[in-house]
Amino acid sequence: MAAGPAPRTSDIALQIEPAPAPPATLLRPLGQVLDGYLVAEGPDGIILIDQHAAHERVLYNRFLSRLRGAPAPSQPLLLPQVVELEPSLVAAAADHGERLNALGFEVESFGQGAVQVRAAPVETPAGRIEEALLDLLSSLAGSRAEDRQEQAAASIACHSAVRFGDSMDLSEQRRLLEELERTPDSITCPHGRPTRLELSTQELRRHFRRNY
Repeated sequence: MAAGPAPRTSDIALQIEPAPAPPATLLRPLGQVLDGYLVAEGPDGIILIDQHAAHERVLYNRFLSRLRGAPAPSQPLLLPQVVELEPSLVAAAADHGERLNALGFEVESFGQGAVQVRAAPVETPAGRIEEALLDLLSSLAGSRAEDRQEQAAASIACHSAVRFGDSMDLSEQRRLLEELERTPDSITCPHGRPTRLELSTQELRRHFRRNY
């Protein structure tokens, strides 16, 4: 059951963090191409950015910090969602309640084989809450104790990030690029995929035979 009309993915995910001082090196957004790549101008050339991988990295670091004790903002649902679970996931929901709360979920038991979701992470679009919770619980149930926080953060970040093909206006692109530049390990997503491809000024000059 949905919690009312879902705003655009990027509107949810990119507006909830207070904006600290801008990073020393700013990427200037130039636009969006091929349904999911951002084009930006940097100090040393042109940069192509995979918007999903980049946003996934930003959110992964954010969720990981919440699992380690940072505040966890959540969005109360106008209509709580009932999610049916397999027995192993019912057990995971009971065993990992503190981690769910740390990520922004408020989940209650709802009879046998189901839970009621009363609140979810601010970044997670309403239409993706059920799939995000199911994947998160599977990750918590199946990961080793030493990897659990990282696997949980990666799971919820993937379901909350702007998707390849989502339209982003220039202000949303700018916010994502600013957050990406402040994010540690920003050259890859949590799964190791590159977030960017840089074409340096030198490479461009050489290609167009302007080395004079």
